[in-house]
Amino acid sequence: MVSATKQSKPMAGREAAGYRPPYKRIEADLRRKIYRRDWSPGMILPSRRELAQAYQVSLGTIERAVSDLLSDGTLTSRDRRGTFVSENAPAATHEGAAVDNVVWSAGEGYPPATTATIAVICPLEPRMNEAEWIIGWPNCVIQSVQSRIAGLGGRALFSKAEQTLLVAPVDINESIASYLDQGVDGFVFVMLKDDDLDDVATRFAVGALNLPPAVFVMVQPRLIPATSIHYDSRDAGFHAARHLLDQGCRSITFFAPYESDFGRLRLEGIHEAVSLAGLEPECVRSAVKPVPVEDLYNAVNVERNLRWLDQKIAGFVWAREVLAGGFATDGVVVVNDEVGLGFAHAAREFGLNAGSDFAIVGFDDSPEGRSFGLSTMRPPLELMGEEAARLIMDAVGGKRTGQRVALHSQLIERASSRLARRG
Repeated sequence: MVSATKQSKPMAGREAAGYRPPYKRIEADLRRKIYRRDWSPGMILPSRRELAQAYQVSLGTIERAVSDLLSDGTLTSRDRRGTFVSENAPAATHEGAAVDNVVWSAGEGYPPATTATIAVICPLEPRMNEAEWIIGWPNCVIQSVQSRIAGLGGRALFSKAEQTLLVAPVDINESIASYLDQGVDGFVFVMLKDDDLDDVATRFAVGALNLPPAVFVMVQPRLIPATSIHYDSRDAGFHAARHLLDQGCRSITFFAPYESDFGRLRLEGIHEAVSLAGLEPECVRSAVKPVPVEDLYNAVNVERNLRWLDQKIAGFVWAREVLAGGFATDGVVVVNDEVGLGFAHAAREFGLNAGSDFAIVGFDDSPEGRSFGLSTMRPPLELMGEEAARLIMDAVGGKRTGQRVALHSQLIERASSRLARRG
């Protein structure tokens, strides 16, 4: 994921009453010139570079301002010759046009730009396992957002400079400011860190004035005053346990080599499934390591000066300790697939095999887990992106927002959880 540092650049100026993106101010000024006939029909505009220098903005900002004028017919482009004021551009004699702020009446036929531009911000954190996190989660959501927005007629902006562990920490305020200066119509924030999430969500709260609408995609539920989508870990734990119970398991161990909020939610879901099945609470055993993970569980890249948790090793080491104390359950739900692979390898040392001596389900649908035959709860990554795109495009179009959407995982059954069928 991309990591966010604490913001240093305040947003007060951009959030002040009456703020308009630079491209909107330039667009209004160009309309004013045309309306007053400073620029008459048929006149060629200065080049984009000349306009950028005159207004002291980037070429992209000028292009955005001009594109809206092209889209509504105020300007016209002639191949290789330049951009011209349209022959039927409005003049001061038209009713319904206000000179100072260029507000056109509904009957004048000057609709807003038809293509919404959405900024996607994902502050990846360069400490995660690259194969597990960088490729698996944020990129999948971002690609889905971009694809769906394009399908809805919009355009998504996302920096693809270096989506690897070498990505430098992202300054959230700098990113927001940059996109506001480009005049984006909305934001999709993907998997912000908790401290950044609270700050940004408050700033972009539903109904906030003078800022575009925003949608937040989160790994787990969190109460924020903005439109949000999250992955329901409690529901995922519930359905993982229900699957094992449906296979005939009558006791379940929840296994994790570290404590986490999403792990606690998954354990709650397991308890709910067991209770619904009419079994006693004692049928659920928690094997969660109660202290931070030791350094020996870490993978290190000296060249990049990076360190991240090796989930498989963590699962293997903690599983050997747990199994040495006795193993009395026929079903296992592990906190994720990588940890599940470590558990399965450790179990073999004790003469126990997944899919014959016990059933096991993980989370995330990792590539190695697929090869192993590990049953898993796949998170709704593509759907999270699609839903975020739909919500932000609705918001840009003026539809009332403020929803809090919880999405559910998909059970993918493989050989590791089929022992009960043979029993």
